[in-house]
Amino acid sequence: MVAENNPEISVVADERVRVDHAGHKIWQDELLVRGVTPTQFDLFATLAKPPNHVRDWPILAQTVLGYGDSTHARAILRNHAKQLRRCFVPEIGDPRRGVMRAMPGVGYYLVSSLAGIVEVNPQDTNVHIAGDGRVAVHEDKGLTTLDGKILNLTPLEQKIVNLLSGQLDVPASKGKIAEVVLGVDTRSNRALLRTHFFHLRQKFGPGLNDHQRGLIRVYSESLSYKGYYMVGSLEDEASLSTGG
Repeated sequence: MVAENNPEISVVADERVRVDHAGHKIWQDELLVRGVTPTQFDLFATLAKPPNHVRDWPILAQTVLGYGDSTHARAILRNHAKQLRRCFVPEIGDPRRGVMRAMPGVGYYLVSSLAGIVEVNPQDTNVHIAGDGRVAVHEDKGLTTLDGKILNLTPLEQKIVNLLSGQLDVPASKGKIAEVVLGVDTRSNRALLRTHFFHLRQKFGPGLNDHQRGLIRVYSESLSYKGYYMVGSLEDEASLSTGG
């Protein structure tokens, strides 16, 4: 089966898995994957165009099941995903390291590489690069990568990253972040942001999680905490601009 320049063929999992959209078939290591139901195929095919792109629950519920998002719809989708994974060999069907992965609270995505590596197109205006090139925020795909590997961020954490990466080295006030991320600016929401920022930093790991010298830093004036900003370079503090 030839995938090159064929829009009806999607290739994922280090080219070990191919999706024939027109033929409604999935191939693994050149062998037909059996036991896949029509609904499971629709789920996998939806995620395959393109891979490394998170599809949220509302989109999957409408596209795959044909009705709106609900607790019941999500339960059905989870069951289909569970059964679908069992159709593959263990390393490809693994929920965490296999081809089909969950973004908690958001939905599912397929990986082009089982190592979780996402290549960045320098011409892609929807990708924001930060932290000396180590961090890439794919705003249109709803995901963030560190050294090419997808980070497991919550929906709120991804919103924070989207906001700050879109205005690198420019502070965003506590009020603005609360309004964009949580929907309304209140004292309780500002306090809640501190918790979200703490957990978000930990996911970037050593070298990037320091609140003063890491990727996401606290902005203050006269010893008063005002907001946060994300840096393009971990060593360049002179680029900081006021704003937000």
